[in-house]
Amino acid sequence: MALTNIISYGGISADLRMTAMVSSELHLKLRDVMSLRNTPWISYAGSVNNSGSSAVRYRIVGLDGYDAFAAAATETADEEGNGTALTKSHVDITAARQFLLYSLSDLAQMTDYPAGGGLDPFRIAMSMLGSYEARFSELTADAASAGFTTFKGSAADDFSVDLFMEGLFELEKTNATGPFACVLHPSSLVSLQDSLRNEVSNVIVLQPSAQDLVKINGGRFDSGEIGTLLGCTVYRSSYVNSAGGARENYMMGTDGIAYVDGVPQGPAGASDYMVMDKILVEFSRYATQNVTAIMGSCYLGVSVVDADRGVLLKAKA
Repeated sequence: MALTNIISYGGISADLRMTAMVSSELHLKLRDVMSLRNTPWISYAGSVNNSGSSAVRYRIVGLDGYDAFAAAATETADEEGNGTALTKSHVDITAARQFLLYSLSDLAQMTDYPAGGGLDPFRIAMSMLGSYEARFSELTADAASAGFTTFKGSAADDFSVDLFMEGLFELEKTNATGPFACVLHPSSLVSLQDSLRNEVSNVIVLQPSAQDLVKINGGRFDSGEIGTLLGCTVYRSSYVNSAGGARENYMMGTDGIAYVDGVPQGPAGASDYMVMDKILVEFSRYATQNVTAIMGSCYLGVSVVDADRGVLLKAKA
């Protein structure tokens, strides 16, 4: 005799089971962690807090050997009228408002599984630290694209060892201050790795650092640093811009790009807030909607301050 009224999964799933089991932790989507903040290649020009202005003037002067001595006309010649002009310039960098806003309903928070599983206002606030670095990388790439006037390569070129060398040569010609850094879009990095793989019997391929650069997912995951090639540190960044069908990778020496920032301090009227590094996070309650808003605010500006210290390396997108 056949069994009847079997309690099967299919029979109870609609009423007694979830459509899918929920894992006990949130797993993060792929994200780009690359940032040149706090590295030798980005200069900190200061904070606008208590400065009297939303901009900081980055002053540039030709001292310490920029001008060489000149030969006098004769042993006793009067050189009063041949004074040396002081080479000077400046770049004004403005700290502009940046924000990130999430809104979380009570029900979304109440049903978090398990309790404290990750989708709560404080976890969201902590994630904004990574979002700040992401915005910094975006603005750095924007500054390089707009401010570095010299470029090598084109939209028709695959990124190669030859193009990498052209960038180094250009910086050497302008006496840019090393060490150098090169920021590559992932597609350009892959092309460089392929080019390195095809190099044979020369000074480049024999370098241990070049061999490390070819390794997939090599380098430091917390910074985007991949390795070094000919003494130049290589970074991978998805924030590299594209224009006219070309990736605008960039290579630079020190003091070519600078940034300013500002952090709101003790905002008037705010009752629930915290300052995390360069970010102000405020929690606002909308009781009529049963919603908590998490608002992140910061002020940031990034600019090229010496175009001769950097070069764009354009390659096929």
